[in-house]
Amino acid sequence: MDGACRPWGVAHSYRVSEGTAAGIAAYERNDWKAGYELLSEAIAGTPDDATALDALSECCWWLERTDEAIEHRERAYGIHYRNGDWSKAAGAALKLGGAYATTRQQPAVAAGWRQRASELLEGKPLSAAHLHLKLGIAQRMTDVDGCLPLIDEVIGLAQQLGDHDQEMLAIGLKGLKLVCLGRLDEGLPLQDAALAAAVGGELTPLSTVLAYCWLISSCDNLGDIERANEWSDSALRYCDRAAIPSFPGVCRLHRSRMLRLRGAWHEAEAEAFRAAEALGTTNPGFYALALCEVAELRRRRGDVDGARDLARQAVAMGRTPQVALARIEWEADGPEAAMYRLESALHDPITDRFARAKLIPTYVEAAIACGKAESAEEHVTELESLAEVGHTNVLRGAARGSRGRLQHARQDLVGARAALEAAVAAWSAAEVPYEGARDRLALAAVLLAIGNRAGARSEAHEAQRVLADLGAEPEARHAETFIADLQGSKTSTMTTMLFVDIVDSTPLVEAIGDAAWRDLCAWLDATLRRAFAEHRGREVDHAGDGFFVVFPTARDAVDCAVTVQRRLFAHRKEQGYAPRVRIGIHTGDAIESDGAVRGAAVHRAARISAIASADEIIASRAALEAAGLATTAVRAVTLKGVRDQVEVGAVAWSAVEIGGMSPASIGQDVG
Repeated sequence: MDGACRPWGVAHSYRVSEGTAAGIAAYERNDWKAGYELLSEAIAGTPDDATALDALSECCWWLERTDEAIEHRERAYGIHYRNGDWSKAAGAALKLGGAYATTRQQPAVAAGWRQRASELLEGKPLSAAHLHLKLGIAQRMTDVDGCLPLIDEVIGLAQQLGDHDQEMLAIGLKGLKLVCLGRLDEGLPLQDAALAAAVGGELTPLSTVLAYCWLISSCDNLGDIERANEWSDSALRYCDRAAIPSFPGVCRLHRSRMLRLRGAWHEAEAEAFRAAEALGTTNPGFYALALCEVAELRRRRGDVDGARDLARQAVAMGRTPQVALARIEWEADGPEAAMYRLESALHDPITDRFARAKLIPTYVEAAIACGKAESAEEHVTELESLAEVGHTNVLRGAARGSRGRLQHARQDLVGARAALEAAVAAWSAAEVPYEGARDRLALAAVLLAIGNRAGARSEAHEAQRVLADLGAEPEARHAETFIADLQGSKTSTMTTMLFVDIVDSTPLVEAIGDAAWRDLCAWLDATLRRAFAEHRGREVDHAGDGFFVVFPTARDAVDCAVTVQRRLFAHRKEQGYAPRVRIGIHTGDAIESDGAVRGAAVHRAARISAIASADEIIASRAALEAAGLATTAVRAVTLKGVRDQVEVGAVAWSAVEIGGMSPASIGQDVG
């Protein structure tokens, strides 16, 4: 080391200005903006005040001024070094190592700063910087068993120094490593305790962020949805109290994952984008993970190009969404490409034990598709072992689903049925619809092979319904094809569908009573059915106070809708009351078999009806064009469970009879 520097342990007295003192006080109460302004002003007058620079760097970090934070930290390091304050110089070097690793994605520079800190601390008396250095080494160690003694050493040294912050952080890290080893009964309580101390205000903001991320990482890999949601709520409340703007980005990212599992895909994508916005400047690594999350959601909806673009951006930033990329490559280049990608990922010795559980199910499917089912046995056994240790329904569902697919490939149909039924039950208990629907469809294929056509039909219909509601169009189409093949009808036909139901029926029932409600429904049903018959409509379903009807042409459907609204208006005018209904119309490909009508177009028609108001007729552009009506005033809308926006327009209907002309001949406008 430079011999001009003063030896370790020499006391230094710094003259702290009034502005610096006020700025540090603001920093210590997490008033980052006030601290930034006061300390910036103080530094302008005393540029060599390392204490002020350290605090200013922290304020900049939490205000997402990351370049400024690094600049001030580097200046503080130089002053601490020249003053011979090895502990503070080493602490600054370690924080710079973390900043360069996470914010700038420059591992070589980060390693250089860590090495410099190690050199500064070698042979010096124990300090907080020693704990920081050792804990960082333990965190980065790939030998999970080997890092535990080092973490225990940090816990003991922290207790010796009375450094509660580092002690609890080390306890949280130990919990993470124990979970990775499968010692959940030991690890999760430690992580819970560390995070309780963090959100309770015992730890520094940075330690709180780390404790939270480590616990949520464990929950994510284990599929422990309940624990993750509980701690995310607590963490967000902590963010509000501590005025930390970037921490909610991490919270939102993990919340997005939980929402995805639960099937709330639109909300999940919105949370992921909010996370990306919050993390874009402070943590590119987590920003890339947010892109990975959106990529997976878009892939599931069938937006392969959009998913590929986001995945490539994430890869360029050092994060690889293996499963999303494998599925994308499968579609483009076949299952061999997916199998190769996941095989390489599974051979990576750095991959976390439970994180591997996310890779194995897709690998198993790819191996079976490649005719290499036997190569998946080892990984299915591994997944079953992880599920046994993890004790979560998400892991059980993944393990049983993979085993069922493998047994089906081996023609063990009895075993495959039992495994897939167990998988569906586990996904249902976890309230995870997408994975459950996919395994339900796999179960339908097994039941069909056994000869249980009724069971196969039931499971396939339920899978198709769930997938369509989620907006998983590729998987929903696969289910539709399976159903069509099962029913002997492999083609879909262009169909015009109409949905009609009473608006605000619940308060109406409460207002008039059950008996009057039954009479009213009987009258309305008769009125509607008469209109359906007049316009060649075929009733497909009548549930509650609504009807689902198909028509031979779009013009028939529009004429029928206008007739319904006019007759109800006339009855309201003449008799004083008639229920108000809303109507939705859509034309698209649908599968008709055994009197039932199914397909994604049916769900679009129902969703179009749901956005209509009382007395309104809303039709898709496809239906309007097919009916020969104007489409100049259509608008794009987002329908629940539908990936792409749909163009719709309101069909104007006149409440005044015009001669003896039919509604369609009047010439409808689209408003």
